[in-house]
Amino acid sequence: MIEKLLGVIGADVDTQGVAMSLVLVGADSQGTGGAQVRWVRRPREHESLQSWEDFVSEIVGYLEACRDTGVQHVYLEDVYNGPSAHALRGPNAEFALVARLAKLVVHRVTPVDWQQEVLGLSRGRAAIKLESRRVAEDLAGMKIMSEHECDATCIGIYGCRVLGENA
Repeated sequence: MIEKLLGVIGADVDTQGVAMSLVLVGADSQGTGGAQVRWVRRPREHESLQSWEDFVSEIVGYLEACRDTGVQHVYLEDVYNGPSAHALRGPNAEFALVARLAKLVVHRVTPVDWQQEVLGLSRGRAAIKLESRRVAEDLAGMKIMSEHECDATCIGIYGCRVLGENA
């Protein structure tokens, strides 16, 4: 029996854009729920200032709409010491700042933590991406286009489990 639904935004930031997934699950993390995914393309450096303003506005609008439904937490995949860490530090920090400005609590989660908790895996990129897609599409009830959206959904599931255990 589900006493209440928890809502969390999972986020996977990439140099190409931001994948966000509003994940709703039962407080026991085993109940019914769903996910709504959103990909926002990051403008390239040479693009106009207006395209950058539109990028930030779209993210803020989505985060504020989620917040207005009662969502208070964003779980963001943390930048770690992998090969792409340097390139992702700036975009990751920008997203965290925008989320905080939208009055959301930002939690950082390592890839290993959410992958072990949600997928039961911690090694083998191909296996992790395949299982991430399966879990995310099962929850969303539809085909999800990008691996970043799938990962964002799984990160949101992780956040719901953490918050459910602390409720």
